[in-house]
Amino acid sequence: MKTSPTNILFINLKRYGDIFNMAHTIKAYKQDNPESKISVLVFKEFVKAANAINHIDEVFTIDREQILTFKKNQIFSDGLALNLFENEIHQLKRDTHWDIVFNYSNDRVSTHITSLLKEHSTKHMGIRFNSYCNVEYSNEWALLFNDVLTDLKYSPVSFVDTYNQIATTELKDEGIPLKTKEEYNKTTHLNFSEIRRMEEGECEIKIIGVQVSASSNYKMIPRSELIALIDELYMTPEYFPVLLGAPTERDREIINDINSEFNNSLVSIEADFIALSSVLLNLDALVTPDTSVKHVADLLKVPTVEISLGESPLFKQGTMNLKSVIVTPH
Repeated sequence: MKTSPTNILFINLKRYGDIFNMAHTIKAYKQDNPESKISVLVFKEFVKAANAINHIDEVFTIDREQILTFKKNQIFSDGLALNLFENEIHQLKRDTHWDIVFNYSNDRVSTHITSLLKEHSTKHMGIRFNSYCNVEYSNEWALLFNDVLTDLKYSPVSFVDTYNQIATTELKDEGIPLKTKEEYNKTTHLNFSEIRRMEEGECEIKIIGVQVSASSNYKMIPRSELIALIDELYMTPEYFPVLLGAPTERDREIINDINSEFNNSLVSIEADFIALSSVLLNLDALVTPDTSVKHVADLLKVPTVEISLGESPLFKQGTMNLKSVIVTPH
Protein backbone atom coordinates (compact mmCIF):
# COMPACT_ATOMS: atom_id res chain seq x y z
CA MET A 1 0.00 0.00 0.00
CA LYS A 2 1.40 3.38 -1.04
CA THR A 3 1.78 5.87 1.81
CA SER A 4 1.84 9.65 1.46
CA PRO A 5 4.94 11.62 2.48
CA THR A 6 4.56 12.84 6.06
CA ASN A 7 7.09 15.59 6.80
CA ILE A 8 7.34 18.19 4.06
CA LEU A 9 9.59 21.27 4.05
CA PHE A 10 9.17 24.19 1.63
CA ILE A 11 12.15 26.57 1.44
CA ASN A 12 11.41 30.04 0.07
CA LEU A 13 13.99 32.70 0.90
CA LYS A 14 12.36 35.39 -1.23
CA ARG A 15 10.00 38.26 -0.50
CA TYR A 16 6.30 38.48 0.39
CA GLY A 17 4.99 37.99 -3.15
CA ASP A 18 7.02 34.83 -3.79
CA ILE A 19 5.92 33.33 -0.48
CA PHE A 20 2.26 34.05 -1.24
CA ASN A 21 2.70 32.54 -4.72
CA MET A 22 3.78 29.33 -3.01
CA ALA A 23 0.40 29.13 -1.23
CA HIS A 24 -1.25 27.83 -4.43
CA THR A 25 1.04 24.80 -4.35
CA ILE A 26 0.82 24.26 -0.60
CA LYS A 27 -2.98 24.15 -0.79
CA ALA A 28 -2.93 21.71 -3.71
CA TYR A 29 -0.28 19.51 -2.11
CA LYS A 30 -2.19 19.37 1.19
CA GLN A 31 -5.38 18.37 -0.59
CA ASP A 32 -3.51 15.61 -2.44
CA ASN A 33 -1.74 14.51 0.77
CA PRO A 34 -4.07 15.38 3.68
CA GLU A 35 -2.00 13.46 6.27
CA SER A 36 1.19 15.40 5.55
CA LYS A 37 2.74 17.89 7.97
CA ILE A 38 3.90 20.96 6.07
CA SER A 39 6.66 23.27 7.31
CA VAL A 40 8.24 26.27 5.62
CA LEU A 41 11.56 28.09 5.94
CA VAL A 42 11.57 31.84 5.24
CA PHE A 43 13.57 34.90 6.18
CA LYS A 44 12.39 36.34 9.49
CA GLU A 45 11.47 39.72 7.99
CA PHE A 46 8.88 38.02 5.74
CA VAL A 47 7.42 35.61 8.29
CA LYS A 48 4.07 37.47 8.29
CA ALA A 49 3.35 36.07 4.84
CA ALA A 50 4.03 32.49 5.92
CA ASN A 51 1.89 32.94 9.03
CA ALA A 52 -1.04 34.03 6.84
CA ILE A 53 -1.04 30.86 4.69
CA ASN A 54 -3.36 27.97 5.44
CA HIS A 55 -2.18 24.36 5.82
CA ILE A 56 1.25 25.28 7.24
CA ASP A 57 1.94 23.44 10.49
CA GLU A 58 5.27 25.03 11.42
CA VAL A 59 7.28 28.05 10.30
CA PHE A 60 11.07 28.15 10.59
CA THR A 61 12.97 31.39 10.09
CA ILE A 62 16.46 32.67 9.35
CA ASP A 63 17.29 36.04 10.89
CA ARG A 64 19.09 37.42 7.86
CA GLU A 65 19.29 40.95 9.23
CA GLN A 66 21.09 39.82 12.39
CA ILE A 67 23.45 37.59 10.40
CA LEU A 68 24.32 40.51 8.10
CA THR A 69 24.84 42.77 11.12
CA PHE A 70 27.50 40.39 12.44
CA LYS A 71 29.02 39.93 8.97
CA LYS A 72 29.27 43.61 8.06
CA ASN A 73 30.36 44.95 11.44
CA GLN A 74 34.15 44.96 11.68
CA ILE A 75 33.98 44.73 15.48
CA PHE A 76 32.51 41.22 15.34
CA SER A 77 34.15 38.08 14.05
CA ASP A 78 32.55 36.51 10.97
CA GLY A 79 32.33 33.43 13.16
CA LEU A 80 29.36 34.98 14.99
CA ALA A 81 27.44 35.19 11.72
CA LEU A 82 28.34 31.60 10.86
CA ASN A 83 27.36 30.38 14.34
CA LEU A 84 23.98 32.10 14.14
CA PHE A 85 23.35 30.67 10.67
CA GLU A 86 24.35 27.17 11.83
CA ASN A 87 22.07 27.40 14.88
CA GLU A 88 19.11 28.36 12.73
CA ILE A 89 19.80 25.58 10.22
CA HIS A 90 20.24 23.10 13.08
CA GLN A 91 16.55 23.51 13.94
CA LEU A 92 15.76 21.85 10.59
CA LYS A 93 17.92 18.83 11.42
CA ARG A 94 17.02 18.30 15.07
CA ASP A 95 14.83 15.22 15.63
CA THR A 96 13.27 15.56 12.17
CA HIS A 97 13.54 13.58 8.97
CA TRP A 98 12.03 15.27 5.92
CA ASP A 99 10.29 13.08 3.38
CA ILE A 100 10.54 15.85 0.77
CA VAL A 101 12.39 19.18 0.77
CA PHE A 102 11.11 21.67 -1.81
CA ASN A 103 13.61 24.36 -2.82
CA TYR A 104 11.56 27.23 -4.25
CA SER A 105 14.14 30.00 -4.03
CA ASN A 106 16.51 29.38 -6.97
CA ASP A 107 19.44 30.98 -5.13
CA ARG A 108 22.71 29.69 -3.72
CA VAL A 109 21.72 29.96 -0.05
CA SER A 110 18.58 27.84 -0.39
CA THR A 111 20.46 25.37 -2.59
CA HIS A 112 23.20 24.97 0.01
CA ILE A 113 20.57 24.50 2.74
CA THR A 114 18.79 21.84 0.67
CA SER A 115 22.17 20.15 0.22
CA LEU A 116 22.93 20.31 3.96
CA LEU A 117 19.63 18.52 4.59
CA LYS A 118 20.53 15.63 2.27
CA GLU A 119 21.28 13.28 5.17
CA HIS A 120 18.07 14.37 6.89
CA SER A 121 15.72 13.98 3.94
CA THR A 122 14.53 11.26 1.58
CA LYS A 123 13.95 13.36 -1.52
CA HIS A 124 14.44 16.89 -2.80
CA MET A 125 12.37 18.83 -5.34
CA GLY A 126 13.98 21.77 -7.10
CA ILE A 127 17.77 21.95 -6.99
CA ARG A 128 20.61 21.10 -4.63
CA PHE A 129 24.37 20.55 -4.90
CA ASN A 130 25.96 17.12 -5.00
CA SER A 131 29.25 16.29 -3.27
CA TYR A 132 31.17 17.84 -6.21
CA CYS A 133 29.15 21.09 -5.95
CA ASN A 134 27.38 20.35 -9.22
CA VAL A 135 23.68 21.18 -9.41
CA GLU A 136 21.19 18.31 -9.14
CA TYR A 137 17.80 19.02 -10.74
CA SER A 138 14.81 17.04 -9.50
CA ASN A 139 13.08 17.27 -12.90
CA GLU A 140 12.97 19.36 -16.08
CA TRP A 141 10.68 21.91 -14.44
CA ALA A 142 13.35 22.56 -11.82
CA LEU A 143 15.78 23.23 -14.68
CA LEU A 144 13.27 25.60 -16.31
CA PHE A 145 12.61 27.44 -13.05
CA ASN A 146 16.25 27.93 -12.11
CA ASP A 147 18.11 28.30 -15.42
CA VAL A 148 15.57 29.47 -18.03
CA LEU A 149 12.94 31.73 -16.45
CA THR A 150 15.63 33.75 -14.67
CA ASP A 151 17.04 34.87 -18.04
CA LEU A 152 13.74 35.65 -19.77
CA LYS A 153 12.17 39.10 -19.57
CA TYR A 154 8.77 37.74 -20.62
CA SER A 155 7.63 34.17 -20.18
CA PRO A 156 4.44 32.24 -21.02
CA VAL A 157 5.08 30.16 -17.88
CA SER A 158 4.57 31.70 -14.44
CA PHE A 159 6.33 30.89 -11.18
CA VAL A 160 3.08 29.35 -9.90
CA ASP A 161 3.03 27.02 -12.91
CA THR A 162 6.57 25.89 -12.21
CA TYR A 163 5.97 25.51 -8.46
CA ASN A 164 3.09 23.13 -9.21
CA GLN A 165 4.93 21.22 -11.90
CA ILE A 166 7.99 20.75 -9.68
CA ALA A 167 5.67 19.37 -7.00
CA THR A 168 3.79 17.29 -9.62
CA THR A 169 0.46 18.71 -8.49
CA GLU A 170 -2.24 20.86 -10.09
CA LEU A 171 -4.05 24.05 -9.10
CA LYS A 172 -7.17 23.41 -7.04
CA ASP A 173 -10.23 25.67 -7.18
CA GLU A 174 -11.78 24.52 -3.92
CA GLY A 175 -10.65 25.79 -0.54
CA ILE A 176 -9.17 29.08 0.67
CA PRO A 177 -5.36 29.08 0.80
CA LEU A 178 -5.15 31.95 3.30
CA LYS A 179 -6.14 32.23 6.94
CA THR A 180 -8.99 34.49 7.99
CA LYS A 181 -10.55 35.37 11.34
CA GLU A 182 -14.29 34.98 11.71
CA GLU A 183 -14.57 38.24 13.67
CA TYR A 184 -12.79 40.12 10.86
CA ASN A 185 -15.02 38.49 8.24
CA LYS A 186 -18.21 39.44 10.08
CA THR A 187 -17.14 43.02 10.83
CA THR A 188 -15.96 43.67 7.28
CA HIS A 189 -19.09 42.18 5.76
CA LEU A 190 -21.35 44.28 8.00
CA ASN A 191 -19.44 47.50 7.28
CA PHE A 192 -19.34 46.94 3.53
CA SER A 193 -23.03 45.98 3.49
CA GLU A 194 -23.80 49.27 5.23
CA ILE A 195 -21.79 51.18 2.60
CA ARG A 196 -23.73 49.47 -0.16
CA ARG A 197 -27.05 50.22 1.56
CA MET A 198 -26.24 53.91 2.12
CA GLU A 199 -24.87 54.48 -1.38
CA GLU A 200 -27.45 52.42 -3.23
CA GLY A 201 -29.30 54.31 -5.95
CA GLU A 202 -30.50 53.30 -9.37
CA CYS A 203 -27.31 51.30 -9.88
CA GLU A 204 -25.90 48.44 -7.84
CA ILE A 205 -22.84 49.71 -5.98
CA LYS A 206 -19.47 48.12 -6.73
CA ILE A 207 -16.85 48.65 -4.02
CA ILE A 208 -13.41 49.05 -5.59
CA GLY A 209 -10.31 48.78 -3.43
CA VAL A 210 -7.37 50.98 -4.44
CA GLN A 211 -3.97 50.00 -3.04
CA VAL A 212 -2.06 53.25 -2.53
CA SER A 213 1.51 52.01 -2.08
CA ALA A 214 4.10 49.46 -3.16
CA SER A 215 7.36 48.19 -1.71
CA SER A 216 9.44 50.40 -4.03
CA ASN A 217 8.79 53.91 -5.32
CA TYR A 218 9.34 52.87 -8.94
CA LYS A 219 6.47 50.37 -8.63
CA MET A 220 4.00 52.90 -7.22
CA ILE A 221 1.31 54.51 -9.32
CA PRO A 222 2.36 58.19 -9.72
CA ARG A 223 0.44 60.48 -7.37
CA SER A 224 -1.28 62.53 -10.08
CA GLU A 225 -2.41 59.42 -11.96
CA LEU A 226 -3.57 57.74 -8.77
CA ILE A 227 -5.67 60.77 -7.80
CA ALA A 228 -7.11 60.95 -11.34
CA LEU A 229 -8.03 57.26 -11.16
CA ILE A 230 -9.70 57.62 -7.77
CA ASP A 231 -11.55 60.73 -8.96
CA GLU A 232 -12.88 58.81 -11.97
CA LEU A 233 -14.15 56.06 -9.68
CA TYR A 234 -15.50 58.59 -7.18
CA MET A 235 -17.51 60.43 -9.85
CA THR A 236 -18.98 57.24 -11.33
CA PRO A 237 -22.30 56.52 -9.54
CA GLU A 238 -21.98 52.73 -9.51
CA TYR A 239 -18.44 52.71 -8.07
CA PHE A 240 -17.36 53.35 -4.49
CA PRO A 241 -13.56 53.61 -4.07
CA VAL A 242 -11.91 52.50 -0.83
CA LEU A 243 -8.26 53.32 -0.09
CA LEU A 244 -6.14 50.40 1.11
CA GLY A 245 -2.83 50.54 2.95
CA ALA A 246 -0.66 48.72 5.45
CA PRO A 247 -0.67 49.71 9.15
CA THR A 248 2.51 51.79 8.76
CA GLU A 249 3.26 55.50 9.12
CA ARG A 250 4.34 55.64 5.47
CA ASP A 251 1.01 54.31 4.18
CA ARG A 252 -0.97 56.50 6.59
CA GLU A 253 0.81 59.58 5.25
CA ILE A 254 0.07 58.54 1.65
CA ILE A 255 -3.60 57.89 2.43
CA ASN A 256 -3.99 61.20 4.29
CA ASP A 257 -2.34 63.06 1.43
CA ILE A 258 -4.65 61.49 -1.16
CA ASN A 259 -7.74 61.90 1.01
CA SER A 260 -7.00 65.61 1.43
CA GLU A 261 -7.65 65.99 -2.30
CA PHE A 262 -11.21 64.73 -1.69
CA ASN A 263 -11.96 66.79 1.45
CA ASN A 264 -11.21 63.69 3.55
CA SER A 265 -14.41 62.07 2.31
CA LEU A 266 -12.92 58.76 1.18
CA VAL A 267 -13.10 55.57 3.22
CA SER A 268 -9.66 54.18 4.01
CA ILE A 269 -8.67 50.84 5.51
CA GLU A 270 -5.35 49.73 6.94
CA ALA A 271 -4.89 46.01 7.51
CA ASP A 272 -2.26 43.39 8.20
CA PHE A 273 -2.24 40.25 6.07
CA ILE A 274 -4.82 38.36 8.16
CA ALA A 275 -7.29 41.27 8.19
CA LEU A 276 -6.49 42.05 4.54
CA SER A 277 -7.98 38.74 3.41
CA SER A 278 -11.31 39.65 5.04
CA VAL A 279 -11.26 43.07 3.36
CA LEU A 280 -10.44 41.74 -0.10
CA LEU A 281 -13.10 39.03 0.08
CA ASN A 282 -15.72 41.78 0.45
CA LEU A 283 -14.52 43.89 -2.48
CA ASP A 284 -15.97 43.69 -5.97
CA ALA A 285 -12.59 44.48 -7.53
CA LEU A 286 -9.09 45.73 -6.70
CA VAL A 287 -6.76 48.18 -8.41
CA THR A 288 -3.16 47.80 -7.29
CA PRO A 289 0.45 48.26 -8.35
CA ASP A 290 2.82 45.29 -8.29
CA THR A 291 2.77 44.53 -4.57
CA SER A 292 2.06 41.67 -2.18
CA VAL A 293 -1.60 42.74 -2.05
CA LYS A 294 -2.07 41.59 -5.64
CA HIS A 295 -0.85 38.10 -4.70
CA VAL A 296 -3.25 37.93 -1.76
CA ALA A 297 -6.11 39.04 -4.02
CA ASP A 298 -5.13 36.45 -6.60
CA LEU A 299 -5.22 33.67 -4.01
CA LEU A 300 -8.71 34.82 -2.99
CA LYS A 301 -9.88 35.08 -6.65
CA VAL A 302 -10.68 38.79 -6.34
CA PRO A 303 -10.89 40.44 -9.81
CA THR A 304 -7.85 42.69 -10.02
CA VAL A 305 -6.44 45.38 -12.28
CA GLU A 306 -2.69 45.33 -11.75
CA ILE A 307 -0.79 48.46 -12.81
CA SER A 308 2.59 46.90 -13.54
CA LEU A 309 5.36 49.53 -13.58
CA GLY A 310 9.13 49.42 -13.37
CA GLU A 311 11.00 46.17 -13.89
CA SER A 312 8.49 43.78 -12.36
CA PRO A 313 8.59 40.27 -13.86
CA LEU A 314 5.05 40.76 -15.24
CA PHE A 315 3.87 37.37 -16.54
CA LYS A 316 6.26 35.39 -14.33
CA GLN A 317 4.40 36.63 -11.26
CA GLY A 318 1.18 37.63 -12.98
CA THR A 319 -2.35 36.76 -11.97
CA MET A 320 -3.81 33.25 -12.17
CA ASN A 321 -7.34 34.71 -12.17
CA LEU A 322 -9.03 34.82 -15.58
CA LYS A 323 -11.12 37.78 -14.36
CA SER A 324 -8.02 39.90 -13.71
CA VAL A 325 -5.92 42.01 -16.08
CA ILE A 326 -2.40 43.46 -16.11
CA VAL A 327 -1.80 46.97 -17.46
CA THR A 328 1.77 47.91 -18.31
CA PRO A 329 3.41 50.72 -20.32
CA HIS A 330 5.96 48.30 -21.81
